[in-house]
Amino acid sequence: MEKTNQENSSSSQRVDFYRVVTRRIIEELQQGKIPWRRTLSHPYTGFAKNFFSSRKYRGINWLLLNLMTSHEVPFYLTWNQVQKLGGNVLKGTKANEVFYFNSYYRNRAGHLISVVQAKQLEARHEEVQRISYLKKHHVFNIAYTRGIVWEAPEERHKKDVISHCDLILDALKEAPILKHQEDFDAYYNPVLDHIVLPKFKAFNDPETYYVLLFHHLIHWTGNIKRLARPGIMDNTLGETSIYVEESLIAELGACMLTAIVGIEQLTQLEEGSDYISSWLQALEEDKRFIFRVASRAQQAVDYILEGRRG
Repeated sequence: MEKTNQENSSSSQRVDFYRVVTRRIIEELQQGKIPWRRTLSHPYTGFAKNFFSSRKYRGINWLLLNLMTSHEVPFYLTWNQVQKLGGNVLKGTKANEVFYFNSYYRNRAGHLISVVQAKQLEARHEEVQRISYLKKHHVFNIAYTRGIVWEAPEERHKKDVISHCDLILDALKEAPILKHQEDFDAYYNPVLDHIVLPKFKAFNDPETYYVLLFHHLIHWTGNIKRLARPGIMDNTLGETSIYVEESLIAELGACMLTAIVGIEQLTQLEEGSDYISSWLQALEEDKRFIFRVASRAQQAVDYILEGRRG
């Protein structure tokens, strides 16, 4: 039997991209670097997006193109899109990788079928097997192309950082309950549904306050009244895999928000970082862990920025 294009595409996916991305993150953490915390020396903020389609990259692709890159401009194009726009990629430019799910289908007998055939069988309530796999694409940063007309995004000004933080909070459809105390302790209480923070005067700079607030604001989105994440709904589990996952969701979500407003964070691991060993263990044990966490962090950021409820 001849192989279809779908099967050829699937069988060519010999590289386990889940493991490739996960291994890259593990190695950086082992070297004492926090890969998703980026020093924002560039003057631009915003979501990385495809310049041709204007679609924003999300989840793991947001993480790779916004936070785990040295590019200053958040615009990307595939090779074919560069050609369609009449441009060319500068010689020696290294591509960035993005990942998407692709699928092919088999019927009850195990034969490959088309998407149309799969839908027809499903409409008749017949068995259809869907096989999904991760597919890699290459994209190029627009700053490393020539012959394409584009305008740089709006510049970030340091004096606007705090006002941008306040704009995010003010735009929330539901204002979180903030409790300030004298102790230098911070947490989200899912039972009382409030965030506890040290008083503003306890911080050396306002940026540090907002980094901490954003972290717990991500936790706040996990309440059963909002996105209903397991790590928040069942807070009695202690240091389990589900709790470790929630901790990294809050970390990544906060990094997304700080990158948007223009707050710089330390990229080196601090001594005694509580969660690093648990993150490393989770990454080692589950190659899909970072993909799942990035997706859920994206959902939390979407909820904060757009007021989504799921």
